[in-house]
Amino acid sequence: MKEHTLIEQYLFVEEHRFFFHNIEPTIIGRIYKVIKGANAQYTWELSHYCRLEHEMSNYHPSAPFGETLEETRHKLMKYVARFEDAVDWTASE
Repeated sequence: MKEHTLIEQYLFVEEHRFFFHNIEPTIIGRIYKVIKGANAQYTWELSHYCRLEHEMSNYHPSAPFGETLEETRHKLMKYVARFEDAVDWTASE
């Protein structure tokens, strides 16, 4: 067995920048094509995650994946819409 076997590989597809009144800094979302790794075709990530008033902590989606670019983009945008009602946000780790 090789000492350093490749486990995951992603290809950057697109980046979105979101600007909200009274939220600093800019929220950045990225979509990647999965080359090797998860069973899905695409995945997304955000620079920050947010918490709504009724939630105990910032919500990090457990499955930020999609089978198509359009589906993945839709899921990213749906999460980003949460920032309009967010009471807290933190940088992703």
